[in-house]
Amino acid sequence: EDRSNMSIGPEYKKKYGLIIPKSKQAAPVKKRPLSAVFNVDSDEEEAPARPAPSTAFKNMKRQAKIDIQRALEEDPSVYQYDEIYDSMKEEKEKKVAVSKQDKTSKYAKNLIRNAAIRKLENDRHFERKCQRELEDEGDEF
Repeated sequence: EDRSNMSIGPEYKKKYGLIIPKSKQAAPVKKRPLSAVFNVDSDEEEAPARPAPSTAFKNMKRQAKIDIQRALEEDPSVYQYDEIYDSMKEEKEKKVAVSKQDKTSKYAKNLIRNAAIRKLENDRHFERKCQRELEDEGDEF
């Protein structure tokens, strides 16, 4: 088989980008002539046609309604998001308020007590120092 003589036809060429099969291509959009744009009244505009909903879509709606009813039967507060969120937020604010009231330093009492002890020791040291100085000066005069 000699393939050198075969020409590459359009069916063998590579295509890049979005490739839409010819059977599924959309219908061409109607174009109005430019002069017709200004001659048309707004009352005469055509409303876009809505496609009829399929039976699968209708069944889906029905199934969704059934699911909603089942959920409401199990728990009537299923769809009460705002009330639940507000109650959760209030609980959180209460916890924050309580923690602010009880917020005392763990070590503050110990620090204050140790500072008082150091002050007493410094006062005693200063008094002893003054006493020694007086004793040393007392012999000179």
